[in-house]
Amino acid sequence: LLRTLLEKHIEEVVKESENGDLLIAKSELISFPQSTALLYQILNSYGFNLSQCEQISASLSNTGALFKTEDYQLVVEDKRLFLTSNKRLIDESLTIDRVGKFEFNDRIFGISITESPQISTSTNQECVCLSSTDFPLTLRLWQNGDRMTPLGMKGTKLVSDILTDLKVNRLEKQSTLVLLSANEQIIWLVGYRISEKFKLKQRCKPYMLRFEAV
Repeated sequence: LLRTLLEKHIEEVVKESENGDLLIAKSELISFPQSTALLYQILNSYGFNLSQCEQISASLSNTGALFKTEDYQLVVEDKRLFLTSNKRLIDESLTIDRVGKFEFNDRIFGISITESPQISTSTNQECVCLSSTDFPLTLRLWQNGDRMTPLGMKGTKLVSDILTDLKVNRLEKQSTLVLLSANEQIIWLVGYRISEKFKLKQRCKPYMLRFEAV
């Protein structure tokens, strides 16, 4: 009976992001009479034991608190708990010299020429304008000092500041990627922003970019 009650409540508390990360609503968790029991039911399969769940439950007001198992990390955010794999990216960068699909660790990066460019509602899909001189492209982890001109802006801005403004937590930051042109201008802060310099415009060749799970 307890397990049935917990599983029903979990459906209201837990969401999965497009990247496969787990998002746990903090307000729903706090209002539940037995938050530790609910957490254990959610996190046990990810390697978190009862003692860790008790510590997490006691730290719900401590934004930024971090908990780890062998394969996963959980961080307490302002309005949610964020669970993701702690496996580091194996490949540091990927060179893209043509249209097609390319495997990058456990994800697929796709690039294609499109006849009907449109604004996508998915954060992992964007349309941009590229020329032959922009190739080869490079997909890599963002680095300190990286700058770009976000869509709608005139000047450049540090990628670290963009991620901070977007309230991206430190776990998501670890795996955030940038797509660069041949002259090392950032085209796309993957999943967040495209560059003003590569936005759709008249008399350009539109390319569809996709970054998705295998």
